[in-house]
Amino acid sequence: MKFSRAEEYVLWLTGTALLACACLAYAKSVTIDLNSFAFPVACNLAMLAVGQFYRIVRPDERIAAVITAISFLMFSGMVFSLLTYLQLPYRVHGGDQFIAKIDALLGFHWASIVVVASKFPLFCDLLKQVYLSCAWQIAGTILALGLAKRLPEIGKFTLSLLIGAAITVQIWALFPTSTPAAFQPLPEDVAQRLGLVVSPEQGAWLAQISYNGLATIGHETMVGIVGFPSYHTVLALTTLYFSRHVPIAHVPIALLTFLMVPAILIHGSHNLTDIFGGIAVTAVSIAIARKLVDGRQAKTNSMQMSPTSI
Repeated sequence: MKFSRAEEYVLWLTGTALLACACLAYAKSVTIDLNSFAFPVACNLAMLAVGQFYRIVRPDERIAAVITAISFLMFSGMVFSLLTYLQLPYRVHGGDQFIAKIDALLGFHWASIVVVASKFPLFCDLLKQVYLSCAWQIAGTILALGLAKRLPEIGKFTLSLLIGAAITVQIWALFPTSTPAAFQPLPEDVAQRLGLVVSPEQGAWLAQISYNGLATIGHETMVGIVGFPSYHTVLALTTLYFSRHVPIAHVPIALLTFLMVPAILIHGSHNLTDIFGGIAVTAVSIAIARKLVDGRQAKTNSMQMSPTSI
């Protein structure tokens, strides 16, 4: 099998996370419902095989890079989601109250913002679609980079998202937080009218499992659980950064990113501080990805240009 430098780093990160999942599941006696993961994993393997076909058998690097990147992101997304659930139950509580105090200093109160937003139902419906469009934005950006022949950027984009996931999970494991929807009650009519993606009921469930954990984890039970930092913010900003290479994609994604901020706060049921954390993680993950790939490429070029001593 043939992989680019960035893809090799992605494989290493994903493999390390998968090994950590196996160790945690064994140590905590948590059952992983492998049957629930069978179909999505099979789809990922099929996509990876297609990518290798277009890289080795019928060489077309654009198709290979696009399909491989999407396959890696789908699989690694499952792995890192599983890794977060295997961190449960929380070892230390109180993070949610601390984040809420910081938000209060910034003049932000989630429930109050949602109540105000509920007076504009059409706008909230739009924000819901924006929030749910993140995966499509990522896939569209990868495709646009492929069509524009910006193939090295596809690898850096994928690696940046994976590094961002790894950093997010590590921060959350050390300083676990959930969602303000679990602690800030909403009027019942407001919650029903908006149809929040992360509802108060889901928030209450997340708060419960933070104390008790889960005995069995399946693919269908995994929903967003990380509060701070907001990984949705990492996804949106990283997509915005790499889409800049393709203006025809960058303009609509810039608009969607602008709308993504209130969408994350309202439908993602996040604190404002979570978004600031996501911004910091985005900057660090992109810098690391570029350093890893560009630095290794520069070292390889230097070695190739150096005269051979006899």
